[in-house]
Amino acid sequence: MTNWPEPKDKFSKGLWSCTTIEEVGQLHGLWFKAFNGKAINSVAKRKISKETRTTLKALLQQVGATSSPTLIGERSCNTAWEMLHVHLCNIVTRDPSVEVALVTFISGDGATSHYKTEIDLFTSQQTVQKTLRAMSPNWFGVTELALFNSQGFPGGGQLVQRHEHALIFGKGVIARAKVVAARHESRYSSNSTGAPVIDIKAVTTDEVNLARISAYLFKPPYKCMNWNPGKDGKRGHMNGSEKSDRLIRYLRLAQYRCMMDFEQTTFGGGEGLRIRSSIIAFLRALAVKDADAGRRVLHPDAVATFWVDLTKELGAPWNLPIIKTRP
Repeated sequence: MTNWPEPKDKFSKGLWSCTTIEEVGQLHGLWFKAFNGKAINSVAKRKISKETRTTLKALLQQVGATSSPTLIGERSCNTAWEMLHVHLCNIVTRDPSVEVALVTFISGDGATSHYKTEIDLFTSQQTVQKTLRAMSPNWFGVTELALFNSQGFPGGGQLVQRHEHALIFGKGVIARAKVVAARHESRYSSNSTGAPVIDIKAVTTDEVNLARISAYLFKPPYKCMNWNPGKDGKRGHMNGSEKSDRLIRYLRLAQYRCMMDFEQTTFGGGEGLRIRSSIIAFLRALAVKDADAGRRVLHPDAVATFWVDLTKELGAPWNLPIIKTRP
């Protein structure tokens, strides 16, 4: 039996059902409660020590549990999307002719196993930024991981697909981005689902839609993915059905997010670089402040050790994720 809140009523349709900035924030909170609930519930009936269970809950749910702004922190992610939203609104207010587009990169070389995970942030971000630089003088992007319930990985485990989302903005950037995408797509290897390696979507620039897209960039992986191949000439499609869920996979995703921070997983250029710098500086200071007064449960340097010990207690067939942030 599950005990985490699921989006209901108007929120069940996702971001497009949100008609105010406040509703976007509410939905973002529901996503985190769903994700954290699944991860914590995955060990509800497993034999782990009381101390380990308490520390895990704190890392996933407690503000100030560690003094580094990692992706697991709801407060950090919430602050990040709100700051990004303010910056984007200021940009389009100064110049309403500015175009905004969401560019998604899904390169097959970003595939890895959730058993033996290797995440090359450095190379992937370098590659996509060369393409983004040709599309626009300004961009802000994030690297994400999606775990597939529907697809295994050769050698064991489920498929985990690294991908990047980036917002480009400026005058005439959408038409230029399409031209560049056609020229650069050969630089990216095809992925297992056959999805476009570069996808471009225009973003309308009213303040609510900018809130939607900002929240989207900092969402937790509250659903694993399923790929349904096309049949009889019809295109395949992706969905987030939870019928094939194994809650322990969400614990693995939580581990990734505990071990990656905003500096590692974000990138930017031009005005987007300035936005990134302001967000990271604020989140660093906020994390230290939140961890003060004895609220910190783990020093940032102890987080990896905690996960190694938890993996041993669970008997899980996981490595400590290899996260590459330099050549």
